[in-house]
Amino acid sequence: MKSPKPAAASKRVVVLSHPHRRQLVLALLLTVLVVLLYSALLPNSTCEIAPPTVASHRGFDVNASAGGGPSVASIAALLHAGVRSFDVDLFWTVDESAGFFVGHPPSLLQRLGLSPPLSQYSSGALRQRSQAALLPLSELLALAKRSVAQIDQISLELKEPEHYLWAQKLLSMYNQIAASGVAHKLALTATSARQAEQHRRAQASARISLQ
Repeated sequence: MKSPKPAAASKRVVVLSHPHRRQLVLALLLTVLVVLLYSALLPNSTCEIAPPTVASHRGFDVNASAGGGPSVASIAALLHAGVRSFDVDLFWTVDESAGFFVGHPPSLLQRLGLSPPLSQYSSGALRQRSQAALLPLSELLALAKRSVAQIDQISLELKEPEHYLWAQKLLSMYNQIAASGVAHKLALTATSARQAEQHRRAQASARISLQ
């Protein structure tokens, strides 16, 4: 008499309820996240971290003690040293035809022993008193055009926003920037919502868009 065959092993199917399935999915996602994080922290990881951007902030005042100021030569020296971004201030003088100049007004006023604002003085008077040349915005833009491959960004801030002529000067500055050929390398600083709106209006009038 043949002995009965052993019953075939039964297959078990596990059906997870919705809460259990959610827990399993979360556990899998957490595991993947931990593995990815661990891989990123390994010494031999191929992930690259971009180096921080180094910007010159009022770096053109380095020669203030010697009576100097920002110049094409000092900017070129910074470019040669590897500085690719700049944050500079602009001011204007009472002689409208002179245009705009690069420099930090409080530093310049202190060095020359003058009372603010700079806009009440002529460019000739400032040159004579400082016994040094002023750096026009036009020369900064020309240098930027010649060295465009070496520059990431130049941030400009037009000073004296409380002056009644500031909005008019802002538009004049944007028109000059639009004609420079390096507008894509420039950014303008606004310190309030009101200034930001004035910048937008000036940009629209000059048919230019900057950051």
